[in-house]
Amino acid sequence: MINQFFESENISPRYERKFVIKNLERQNLELLVKMHPIGFHEIFYKRKVNNIYLDNENLSNYSDNIEGVRDRIKLRFRWYGDEFGLIEKSMLEIKIKRGLVGWKQSFKLPPFEISKEIQSLSMYKKIINETLDNNVKNILKENRPKLFNSYERQYFLSFDGRFRITLDSNLSYCPIDLFHTLDQCRYQDHVHLILELKYDTEDDNLADEITNHFQFRVSKSSKYINGISLMS
Repeated sequence: MINQFFESENISPRYERKFVIKNLERQNLELLVKMHPIGFHEIFYKRKVNNIYLDNENLSNYSDNIEGVRDRIKLRFRWYGDEFGLIEKSMLEIKIKRGLVGWKQSFKLPPFEISKEIQSLSMYKKIINETLDNNVKNILKENRPKLFNSYERQYFLSFDGRFRITLDSNLSYCPIDLFHTLDQCRYQDHVHLILELKYDTEDDNLADEITNHFQFRVSKSSKYINGISLMS
């Protein structure tokens, strides 16, 4: 079922380099980004990102990442703004990784409600029962919510438009399953910052010049993997 997404020609590959940074104020890291000689400037606006990560009962996506499987995927619902209430605009995102190159496919989801009082099962049934592509519906039937995650994100773009940086702070993780509510039992991480450099594959020869300026070590980092590990 998932293999078809590795073979799709409708999505463009890109590289992603991640840096997990500890013991540095967000404002200081933001200043480092803006002072970069390539000329990064902030675009859009800082906003809250919310994710519900999905996996099967064997946590295959989690295991594939831990074991370093070359071809792997990550499934998530994503929306912006408030965590709870009526979520009118959200997407199912299928992140595909082949070695160091990544793709992403997105599918619009119907509105659903999420709260501290409503079991996730009702939310999930509503989504699956809506009119969706059959392939997407089958994926949702084979996987279940495993982790809720949120953070604040800022966006930066180089002046030539070829490189994008995201800066994530105030990370939060909470276990989730179909038979419980999303409560306040969560792990708050106000120590780590995650900086990510994203660019098209044809610009990989220039990426070292950009990352060397920061003098941080590239990290293998996944919020889903980090969250599941914290909850274990």
